[in-house]
Amino acid sequence: MLFVDHVYCIGECGGANQKSKCPECGAEIGGQQHRLTEGNRLAPEMDEAPFAAFSEEANNLRNFNLADLH
Repeated sequence: MLFVDHVYCIGECGGANQKSKCPECGAEIGGQQHRLTEGNRLAPEMDEAPFAAFSEEANNLRNFNLADLH
């Protein structure tokens, strides 16, 4: 499978809840039910998150250092 990097941002809660098309190449981006569409992946260089929001790995809290939350 060929991966083309087109970085995009998911706002609000950070979980994918709609699909769209890349305006440059037409590739499907986004996702549904907080799951990224196949071929999409986390871009940690955006916010240094180790896991995608709402992913099994994130367990909804592992992206945060709880000691930093005030």
